[in-house]
Formats: sequence, C-alpha cells, structure tokens
Amino acid sequence: CRDEQNRTVIVEVKRAVITAADIDQLARYVEEVVEYAPMPREQCRGVLVAPHIMPQAEAILERRGLEYVPVHYQDLAAGLKNNKLF
Repeated sequence: CRDEQNRTVIVEVKRAVITAADIDQLARYVEEVVEYAPMPREQCRGVLVAPHIMPQAEAILERRGLEYVPVHYQDLAAGLKNNKLF
C-alpha cells in the first residue's frame, strides 16, 4: 500500500511479541522491494504490527529505519462484534 507521501508501505502483522527474527524478516522484505522496484530506500516504509515489542527489539527496529504500531486484538475483536472498528 502507499502512505500519504506516496511511499510504498510494507506491513508485517504478528500475533505475539516482536522478536529480532521478525525485524530481520521485515528488513529483508523492504530490501527486496527497494531492489526489485527499484526505488530509493527512503520511498519504502517497513511497519511491524503486533500487541507488544520488547525494548531491545524496539531499539533494533529504530536503528534499521523500521516502525512499530501496537495493536490490541481484543479491541479489534470487540469492534468486529459491534460492527465498528474505528
């Protein structure tokens, strides 16, 4: 998908705590898109979505230029039951 600056956004959704292996996986996806598109790295965002991230993993994520978005699946499930996500 694309963000409001028209950058390509790669989203990786995890069910549990983000690990270093998850960060490596997302970084590989971003590198492949940048290489094969081709496009400058600044035009491609990598976003990990999960309920929790450990502080050490968050530091690694930031160093690699990737992002974290917290999601609480219970809230999403409740929203689906009420037919309202947002």
